[in-house]
Amino acid sequence: MSHNNSTGPNSQQRVVLPKGEEEPHTRGTVLERTLHVNISNSLGNLALAGPHGGFWKPVDGTQFQILGHAVEGMDSSAATIQLSSAMIHEVTLLEHQSSFPVPLGVHINCIPAREYTELGEAYAYTVLPNSSTSAPQSVYKSEPLSDDMYEWRKEFPKYNAANLETEGIMHVNNQAFVFIDCEHPVVSLLRHNAHLIGCDIDQQKKIEGTWYKISRPVLKTCCDTLRQKVLAKMQTQDLNTFSVQIHRINANGWEDLGDGSLPMKNFKLKAGLSQEEEEDAKRKHLRQFTSTPYSYMARIRIKYELPQVA
Repeated sequence: MSHNNSTGPNSQQRVVLPKGEEEPHTRGTVLERTLHVNISNSLGNLALAGPHGGFWKPVDGTQFQILGHAVEGMDSSAATIQLSSAMIHEVTLLEHQSSFPVPLGVHINCIPAREYTELGEAYAYTVLPNSSTSAPQSVYKSEPLSDDMYEWRKEFPKYNAANLETEGIMHVNNQAFVFIDCEHPVVSLLRHNAHLIGCDIDQQKKIEGTWYKISRPVLKTCCDTLRQKVLAKMQTQDLNTFSVQIHRINANGWEDLGDGSLPMKNFKLKAGLSQEEEEDAKRKHLRQFTSTPYSYMARIRIKYELPQVA
């Protein structure tokens, strides 16, 4: 396929975004799930686990069973694609309790962090030491989507910001062009913006009846435009990777003893101990502070929408 890139990526002409077919707007499937999160460990073991400490997620292979929407004839590949383009409507912390003697910050990977500490750390929500609450708390609620955004989801359900330049794209090593599937949203964008390649893409010959050939700069321009103008507003999330993680806040690490006042808060010395015995008792208490198993449990309700399966 030959084309003129003279107006190419730096063109100042208006870019028209693609829309779905002109027919009634079909919404996806809205689901609600309540997840029981249980994280148990000692401060010392959490410190040893490094960045993986305090991590919770569904057991691999159960994500679709827990969060998916089964449709007759759906295979595992289609199920994975469906979960990869979820839109989160609302996340509610129904109840939680913590036996940790330190404050915690909770990350939920599919929603933004909007609660801050004085150090600038951001979390979905925070947890007080040795606390328990059963009052539901909304920790995230999305803005409603426009009809245009729903049209996009119906037309291109398997595409998101993460896979836009890999799904339906064949890269050719050491070449300034790629092959792109005719159903890719970039093709739709080019169909509405012929000035980007200087011709009507529908007049170009398809390779093997499926692939168009376009330059890498044009691909980048189109993908950047779709991310900024469309996908940034849709906030789709990949529920195949859903996870919750707790962190110790306002400390240098899980085992941080600070000035010593926190771990020694409930420490009492027996009368009649020698100085050496007192020091030994203090060391034993501090070891117990970091080696005792603590737990954080939460019931989290998530309301989300999955694209309809074609």
